[in-house]
Amino acid sequence: MVFVLSDWSSSVAANFLRRQLQGLGHPMVDEDLVEHIETACLNKPDDWFASLFQSLDSAGLSAAQRAVKHYVRHCLYLYTVDQNCKRGVAPSREQLAAEGLKALESLSKDVPAQVIDRFRSIFTGNARSLRRWLASWRKRWGGRIGKLLVTEQLATPLVQKKAGSSLEGL
Repeated sequence: MVFVLSDWSSSVAANFLRRQLQGLGHPMVDEDLVEHIETACLNKPDDWFASLFQSLDSAGLSAAQRAVKHYVRHCLYLYTVDQNCKRGVAPSREQLAAEGLKALESLSKDVPAQVIDRFRSIFTGNARSLRRWLASWRKRWGGRIGKLLVTEQLATPLVQKKAGSSLEGL
């Protein structure tokens, strides 16, 4: 499911499988995990992928929830890395919630509505529950809230470059 949700990305699926195996205390097998996932998915018929999210029982809904949770967390991770490394800023709670909603909107229409609604309620709920969910996400994905040390004054062009187009109109 993660492979399909991530637009056929075997590295995202391998990351999910690695985290699942780690949680079960299974010894890590990193070398060929991506290759094994690609091989396994190539051997599946196309209609198998189409039927992944149809008529799910409670175990299937649980698997779909885990897949969607990993997909959304991975999207938030990529967004945060982009904001931190390319722009030099840390996204706010509201920006992360908007990005999480955007990730949910990009999901296939085959994903059960109850799974999507469960995660939508996290991003549209009260601020306290969102802060708690984001704290859990940061802990699991190795993020941390930091503070830059105060240094000398940055040149205006560098500040504009780091802040993006929001300062161009000033």
